[in-house]
Amino acid sequence: MKIANIGATGRTGLHVVEQALDRGLDVRTLARTPGKLGEHAARVDVVEGYVLDQSAVSRAVAGVDAVVSCIGRTRATSGDLTGPAATVIVAAMHERAVVRLVAMTGAGGARHAGQPYVH
Repeated sequence: MKIANIGATGRTGLHVVEQALDRGLDVRTLARTPGKLGEHAARVDVVEGYVLDQSAVSRAVAGVDAVVSCIGRTRATSGDLTGPAATVIVAAMHERAVVRLVAMTGAGGARHAGQPYVH
């Protein structure tokens, strides 16, 4: 099975890449900064690009059996990337006739200073 991992260089995405490789899957990644793949770079098919670039995402999902999206926010990102990225990913999947999608994301919860996070 061949998967495309979108968001592969983040904390969660790197774990997904590692686990997929350990299970013998073929992995293609979409990476804005391929160097962040570290030791995994030599074992995956890398498409360099940004998740909002329709052409890059289309190349990343071409010929795969499933897409795993690990798009999320970091301290360096602003605004909502998850929604616009999902639109681009699903359009590319439709174009390339890929029908399986696993999407993981974290939702930030607002809290006020001095209040604990709810568990």
